[in-house]
Amino acid sequence: MPEGATTGPITIGRGLLKATSSSDFTVIPEQEVISLPAFGGWYYDSDSEYYKPCYWIGTERTDLPLGEYEGGYAVSPTVMVGTTVYVAGGYNGGDDGWMDVPCYWAGSTLQPLHVPAEASWSRTVGIAVNNGVIYTAGFFEYEDEMGYHVQPCYWEGTELKLLSIPEEGDYSGGWAGAITISNDTIYISGSIWNDYDEESACYWEITAGEVDRIDLPAADESGIYWANAIAVSGDTVYTAGSYEGYGGYGGYVPCYWTNTDEPVALTEPLEMYEYRAEATSIAVSGGSVYIGLMETYYDEEDNYISSPWYWKDGVRTDLLDPDSNDESHFWAVAMSVIGDIVYSGGYSSPLEEKGVNATYWTGETPVIIDESDYDSMIVGGWLGMAM
Repeated sequence: MPEGATTGPITIGRGLLKATSSSDFTVIPEQEVISLPAFGGWYYDSDSEYYKPCYWIGTERTDLPLGEYEGGYAVSPTVMVGTTVYVAGGYNGGDDGWMDVPCYWAGSTLQPLHVPAEASWSRTVGIAVNNGVIYTAGFFEYEDEMGYHVQPCYWEGTELKLLSIPEEGDYSGGWAGAITISNDTIYISGSIWNDYDEESACYWEITAGEVDRIDLPAADESGIYWANAIAVSGDTVYTAGSYEGYGGYGGYVPCYWTNTDEPVALTEPLEMYEYRAEATSIAVSGGSVYIGLMETYYDEEDNYISSPWYWKDGVRTDLLDPDSNDESHFWAVAMSVIGDIVYSGGYSSPLEEKGVNATYWTGETPVIIDESDYDSMIVGGWLGMAM
């Protein structure tokens, strides 16, 4: 990894930090930068009545330009090289789509990304910078005579490159979850499928333009599983995601893989479809593995429960409720690790009838970034707005 360049998508703290990149963690060797992570997201602008892309460092918001366009979003994690923040995202490019044009920002410069003309919708999930080249991961959707398809991809600069999917099956496809770079090799996590009932986790490894897809093993008889996040430490690749428990007949179970070993479950499977737990991010720092998680479910009294937490070497730390009342909901969808300090980003809702507020946590302690009456949230990759 060259001096002064990031190899994964996150902002690093002040001081000399030596660690390994992940989907939500970036290493900048021997480089001094800001002391808080930059989380990408969006906020509702009541004047224009559009959602606007931005990033926050602490509670300070930086708006990202859209040129002639109106609405858009930015994605966590971000990357900082020197004093320039790089952010992936998208914007509404016309009347036919909603946030349908992928893009990235290099500082205050908006760069649209190309997708095929037949694409009906697209999404970026992360960004990385290596040797001065910007890499963005994502996917796009399209229809043909066989039906609806999703194609995982990445962009080297602005050049679109497709990621391999199964050749067999009328509805084969896949999506990308996160991107990181280590020793000039690009790693992208995600999933692939032959049909809608056989989704399986994988990651792609790209070296000198050659794409190799590594399929990850399933847990028990689970029929659907996916990898949302990825981190690399030396020769070890860590991926984190989820699978459906009880052979596809139970709730979602968060897990992680070490290389191509069997997945390690981070919670017990539950026999209820309403339970959903996702491992949203992963980082390696100081020899420890950190995983950010989010779970939602309905309790026995049919109350909706949201519970974000992070896992470090087998120990669970629950994030505190920013509002401390029984009606509040809160979600964490992105994570960064600076030294041994864990920063989580997401959003919270003090009451069901109000909107959501962008929120971050230092360790377990919350800070509400934006307490306006209008929506704002930190967005994390593919799952950022999906919980």
